[in-house]
Amino acid sequence: MATIILRETPSIQQKILQMQESAVFDIAEGDRVANGDYAAVLPLISNIKAKGVAPTAPKVFVSNDCVFNCEYCGCRATQDKRTYTHSPREVADISVKMAETEGCGVFLTSAICHNADYTEELILETLKIIRYEHHYKGYVHAKIMPGADPLLIQKVGFLADRLSVNIEFPHSDAYKLLAKQKNKKNILSPMTFVRDLHHELNPKRGYRRRSETGRTFAPAGQTTQMMVGAMKETDRTIAVLAESLYSKFELKRVYYSPFGPP
Repeated sequence: MATIILRETPSIQQKILQMQESAVFDIAEGDRVANGDYAAVLPLISNIKAKGVAPTAPKVFVSNDCVFNCEYCGCRATQDKRTYTHSPREVADISVKMAETEGCGVFLTSAICHNADYTEELILETLKIIRYEHHYKGYVHAKIMPGADPLLIQKVGFLADRLSVNIEFPHSDAYKLLAKQKNKKNILSPMTFVRDLHHELNPKRGYRRRSETGRTFAPAGQTTQMMVGAMKETDRTIAVLAESLYSKFELKRVYYSPFGPP
């Protein structure tokens, strides 16, 4: 007689803990990075930022099952981990519950599951449930996957308040060594598209083109994150790149995290 093993369905709290483990190397919207060795670095990087206080929006992960193998990421393909991919409804329900009980916003992010477009579609479907079924009107930050289709970015931008795609490194040579499936082009292209679409749909003269549901495109703009220390880059290199990013892409904020193995 065959032995049947029944797996216990994780509770909402267990799913949230899984997400927190996936998000530990990614900081934004008022979050803190990992403890331990990173704690000593935080005071050094915490003041390298734009003016203003970031909102609090804990990250809610759609999936940690990544096809990329970035050396620094706890979600990388070769990492020994228990993988998960939540359904859009699961993520939407968890996001709204956290936002309402903790008095915070929502930050939807994910590892790249299957490919960039597939993952971005999961985020889009999650946003639709959050906005149209839960009727959540609060702050939402949505991650843009490197290389995602511009049409998907536009649809996500009409449902989110802020968008972001991580530039990852201040030195482009680091992609070849530590994130071989990423490159500057598939990161800067969506950043450029978000900037241009923000100009087109939210012009400074005051008129804002709205979607059919009456929402404007990413009214809180876009942000990015870079890891420092991977290539022993100088403070000047980091500062020059950050200044360029603020100027060229009109970023609301550049976040920083210390480089280290997962």
